[in-house]
Order: sequence, then structure tokens, then C-alpha cells
Amino acid sequence: MRNGQMLNTKDLFVSFKTYAGIVQAVRGVSFELEKGETLALVGESGCGKTVTAKALMGLLPNEQVEIGGEVGFHGENLLEYGEDEMTKIRGKHISMIFQDPMTALNPTMRIGDQIAESIIIHEQKTHAEARAEALEMLELVKIANAKERMNQYPFEMSGGMRQRVMIALALACNPEILIADEPTTALDVTIQAEILELIMQLQRERDMGVILITHDMGVVASISERIHVMYAGKIVEEGSVREVFYGPKHPYTFALMKSVPELSSTKQEPLYSIVGTPPDLINPPQGCPFAPRCEFAMKICKLEPPAGVSCGETQRSYCWLHHPDADITGVPEVLQGRSEAHAR
Repeated sequence: MRNGQMLNTKDLFVSFKTYAGIVQAVRGVSFELEKGETLALVGESGCGKTVTAKALMGLLPNEQVEIGGEVGFHGENLLEYGEDEMTKIRGKHISMIFQDPMTALNPTMRIGDQIAESIIIHEQKTHAEARAEALEMLELVKIANAKERMNQYPFEMSGGMRQRVMIALALACNPEILIADEPTTALDVTIQAEILELIMQLQRERDMGVILITHDMGVVASISERIHVMYAGKIVEEGSVREVFYGPKHPYTFALMKSVPELSSTKQEPLYSIVGTPPDLINPPQGCPFAPRCEFAMKICKLEPPAGVSCGETQRSYCWLHHPDADITGVPEVLQGRSEAHAR
């Protein structure tokens, strides 16, 4: 049961100025996050997931980036905030677990001091008080011998330990929203499961909203409630995890599901892969961005961007196959969701 909207993005655009031209990394992304829920942003590397997260956090360099749209938080548009105002938001209200803890953590500072620094900035605590809270956070994320670990540097810890430190750092000031960017990518399977369970446990205890950024569909299935599938800077499908996993309506989502090996697969069976490469976002396609790689693409797909179509209670897909006049000969039944009201 949802407890109220915490964050919403509306038509978020992010473009990078490069020598080759303007890269349109995020192109009109909209979503909402409810209190206490986990929303997953899923897609291949380079689809715009991390750029979207950094735009929410105000972590993109202003001199190289153009940002448009709206990021609503407590009735304010965060995109209109200056750096001083965003410094008060980051860590205190919205925190982020970065993809690589080895580069995200300061290699020249002891672990305890890094966590304490955030507490001092946002909570106005003394150094001793902040160090005491930092120790509590390390114990909360189940780091063994936390007192000794407080005085260690990041390089003295394993990957799993560093990821736990990142979680402790992100949660030190009890944020309302946690953004987890590929939190288990560099970890082995056993440690992955422990980190995911830890994030879920802390979310339940603190009633946080979580935005999970990942390309791993297994991770999405285990902890998320809703999912937004991104491709080439756009949302191509959205809905509850059950809706999207059991009835993907966009060919890209369908292909992502097929590319996940099944337990029953044998080593003789070839792994499914999506042919082709993502489009050049300096000159993005004028139609559906997935059309050049889609085996069901029609002429219209390369000419006009598809409208969003409701395919279930909360599911929405952006694909021309859902149009009443589409030729669906040879199209898998699961993709044949139709809408008479193909409204924009």
C-alpha cells in the first residue's frame, strides 16, 4: 500500500556538450516514487540510468550539461536549486550508493572520518558525537569488528566491506530517498544477496523510497515493486514487476527477458543476444529508438515515435505494435497488447 508521492520527474532532459556534438543522454524521462517503495530503472549500459540519477542529485557539471524538465521534491523543483541548496539536500534528504565504492570513497580518509564528516555537515554534531554515530552505522550494516574498521582506509577492505561502508555513508543522516546505482555489480553472488537483503531490511526499518539502477533482471525481481525500462535515454515500458516480468509488452523488454539464461538451459544451447548496437545519441532516431534492432519493426517505427499505451492496471508501453492498425503477423502473443484509445 502506497503512502504518498515523495519524488516525481517530469520530462527530464539531459544533454552533454562534446567536441563531436550534443549527446542527448536523457530524453523526456518521467516517473514517480512513493514513500517506502522500490522503483527500478533498468536497461543496457549507456541508456541513461546513471545520468538520470546524477541529475536528481545535482551531480552533473553545469558547464558541460544542459538539463531541462522538472524534478519535484516536497513541492520544489530541484533543477532550480543552486549548489549550496543541493548540498543541504544531498545526504540529508536524498542519498546515493555509487556503482564503484573504491572510487566513490576517499582513499586518503579513514572510514570512520568519512561517515562522520557527513553527519557533522548535516546534523551539526560534534566530532566525537559524529564518530559515535558513524560506529553505530557500521554496526547497523553488519560490519564485523566495526570499532577497528573505523580507523581503516578503503584499500584495506574487501569489495563487499566497501559496499557496506557506502550504504552506511548513504544512510548516516536518515535520508528519505536512497538511490542505489548498480549496488552489487562488482560482487560475487553470495555477497550480492547479502547486500540486497541489507538494503531491503534498512528500507523497511526506515520506510525509505528506493530507486534501484541496474541491468540485472534477477536483482529487479528480488527487491523491486515497480520497474521502468530505459532505452536510448527514453522510458520504453513501465509497470509493476509482476506485470512487466510475466507480460512484457515492448520488444526491447521482451528481448531483455529472453537474454536471461534459465536454470533449465544446457551449455549446448546458445545464449540469446540482442542484435545490433544502441543508437548514436548525437543523432538519435526520429522514430522508435529500438526500431533498428527490433525484429518486429514496421515502416512507421522508423518515422514516428510511438505514443504510450496502457496495457494493464499500471503497465504502459511505447510501441507501434499496440496500435489497432498494426500488422502483428508473426508477433509473439505476449506483445500483442492492443489499445483502441491510442492516445498521446
